[in-house]
Amino acid sequence: MRMRNAGTVIFVMMLICCFELPKAVGTIYFDDGQIHNIETTINDDIWVDYEAPGMETTVNLIFGGEVDHMKAYNNSLVNVFDGLINQSLDALDSSRVNISGGTIMTSVFATSNSQLSISGGLIKSSLNAQCSSQITISSGQIDDHLVAYADSRIFITGGYIGSHLQVNHRAEVTISGGTIQGFVENNGSEQITISGGSIGGDIWAGSGSDDEGVITFVGSDFAINGLSVDYGQYFHSDFASGILTGTLSNGDTLNNGFYIHDNAAIVLIPEPATLLLLGLGVSILRIKRR
Repeated sequence: MRMRNAGTVIFVMMLICCFELPKAVGTIYFDDGQIHNIETTINDDIWVDYEAPGMETTVNLIFGGEVDHMKAYNNSLVNVFDGLINQSLDALDSSRVNISGGTIMTSVFATSNSQLSISGGLIKSSLNAQCSSQITISSGQIDDHLVAYADSRIFITGGYIGSHLQVNHRAEVTISGGTIQGFVENNGSEQITISGGSIGGDIWAGSGSDDEGVITFVGSDFAINGLSVDYGQYFHSDFASGILTGTLSNGDTLNNGFYIHDNAAIVLIPEPATLLLLGLGVSILRIKRR
């Protein structure tokens, strides 16, 4: 059964994007502009550069390090090389967070113009991006879903997502590799571009309030329900649903059920090599006509 959007979760996360949190009891603050390595167990939360803009403090979680909950603020830098975060990891206020190893036992949140890079490690629950954050995923594993909304930008070149990808509220996602085990849903007014990777479930173009989302596929040999189709844009009036097959530009095979809602669209464009051949063919025809 297909999952619907998590409206309550999105609403709560958008509230978090807009309100400051008070100082917390049981929290250690790093806000001195220095480099700190955590390599032992700390049974407290870690907040980096909270209410300390311009300090650019760096905190590294390395082998042997363990904390309860970690938050990065105000242009700080957090590197998770190894170790364990028992709760969530939050990237806020233009902070930079790099995850290349270790385990986060619950979720990762990126918001407020933060930058998050995932090149390894394990996130046991979900990844949520919002409020103009930018995320790059090249490796690593997310056991549950990935949700993008509120003008976030996500680039997926590798890695593994154990559930689904949902894109909402003007977010943009570019997929050129990796594995998404579940469905991909564009929830209206968003852009998803797929040029590689493996998607295990159906692909939904626009199923939100305005249903104007666009999903673009870059590749060749596209067919719908077994019949070859031209490059171009397809709406609900052309194909409300069906099976889309083809070869994505990185060589991965596309074979997924799809649904197009209302004003949404699926766009099929040629990979660069095919586009070059098409252009060469047009040039040869022009020469012959002369």
